Amino acid sequence: MSALASPSETIDDFVGHHGVSSVFSVRRNPKPIMEAERDSVGKSRRLLHLLSVKGLTTEELAARNDLVLALPARIEAIPDGTAGGPKSTSAWAPSTTSRPDIKFDSDGRFDDDYFQESHESRQEFEMRKIKQAGLDALKNMASDMNEELDRQVSLMDEIDSKVVNMASQFRA
Repeated sequence: MSALASPSETIDDFVGHHGVSSVFSVRRNPKPIMEAERDSVGKSRRLLHLLSVKGLTTEELAARNDLVLALPARIEAIPDGTAGGPKSTSAWAPSTTSRPDIKFDSDGRFDDDYFQESHESRQEFEMRKIKQAGLDALKNMASDMNEELDRQVSLMDEIDSKVVNMASQFRA
């Protein structure tokens, strides 16, 4: 920090850095925060009994007490991305539990026969893509032909009217 920085800037920098480090420490180990929460819940319960609030009925007081008591459970129920809640082991420690849903090929062969089905499905996909492109081209051609026929309707009507006029002139 420079010597010319104002005290408010240095305080903001300190608070900012402290806030970032506390967020990282919360993500690494939430136990101290949970203990602090329990302490603050206990203090809140004691203060709730000591302080009387004007206009607060006993039912509202009981409801607030229930909310204070339910707070730790609600905090622990917030998902943090782990499947079974907080783990006591280190995140870098090897897993000691067996995973029966993960299976490995026992024969270990990866020759052409192994990938044959995938190759066939890829070829089938390519054929479907080619057919779809052909169908799209036919659809576009049909649309263009329809537009051209719609433009020709007025010309055909004009030709028909001229033919009728000429036929009536020849009869006369």
